[in-house]
Amino acid sequence: MKIDLDELEQLLPELVPEEYIEYVEASDRSVLRKRGFDPKTLCILNLELREADETGWTRNRFFLTGDGFGNYFFVSTDPERSDRVRLLSHDPPGIEDAQDDLESFLDAAQQEDPARGELSPKSFCIAHTAVWAESILQPISLQAWKKAISSCKGVRYRGYRAGRDPFTGKELRFDMPGLATAEIDGTTIELRLWCGRVKGDYIAKARPLLTSLARALGARLTVRAGE
Repeated sequence: MKIDLDELEQLLPELVPEEYIEYVEASDRSVLRKRGFDPKTLCILNLELREADETGWTRNRFFLTGDGFGNYFFVSTDPERSDRVRLLSHDPPGIEDAQDDLESFLDAAQQEDPARGELSPKSFCIAHTAVWAESILQPISLQAWKKAISSCKGVRYRGYRAGRDPFTGKELRFDMPGLATAEIDGTTIELRLWCGRVKGDYIAKARPLLTSLARALGARLTVRAGE
């Protein structure tokens, strides 16, 4: 699925920094794509981070990459502040100056959040896109997911994950929109809609059910039986 600069600006809810647009226009597109700073890669990264945002921490920020430890480099979408790259740190929480302007950062940085298409071992994914990791660009909606669940016997929409308080023994519920469960020959599996795709751990006896769900969604089932 192709994403150019115009589509990037349409898909992201905030202004794409002019410095990034100029950088892309001056770059070899194939090299930029291989390095992972092309419009499609950054569109996926920013859309997925916004989906995970429950407190507003992505607001007015155009993200460039992470460091693999939950910290993310970004530039402000404020035209007067978008030339400096900053690091959003989660431990300790705060914002640090990366000491680079956007062009210098993109010339030297490595993309730690590429939209790879390889699944983890013993897992599955249902998505509309040919590459499952690009699912946020053509997402399965929660409404469509609930409708597909209702058409497949043995699947139940839950929307939360349960646990127990170790001191009181009371059940605790943690909201998890898109989470469903399925009972297959006495085994419970979880299926979660997240970032426009349905993922979960794969067991062979679940394949007929997963195939039915993918068909109901008009989507593709990808499986990695695993090592």
